[in-house]
Amino acid sequence: MNEAKNYTIRVFNDQYVIQSDEPDEWVRSASQRVDALMHEIANKNKNIDQKKVAILAALRLASQLVHMEYLCDDVRKKEQELIVIVDSVC
Repeated sequence: MNEAKNYTIRVFNDQYVIQSDEPDEWVRSASQRVDALMHEIANKNKNIDQKKVAILAALRLASQLVHMEYLCDDVRKKEQELIVIVDSVC
């Protein structure tokens, strides 16, 4: 892991100082993704408060994460099946 650094990010028109040991690109990309998603949700729902925008954004990102985890699990299962096939041939 990298050494933890402080980052100043802007999300949904607010500035935050966060600390992360992840690569700069990851921190920038994550904050930009959250910002864009919150603005998208707010633009579709003009009278929604900021807390609800944040909750909806978090739920959407969590849903995407769960989906990716299921896809990774499927890939791991297929990988194990292929290893068994290769091992049986060799």
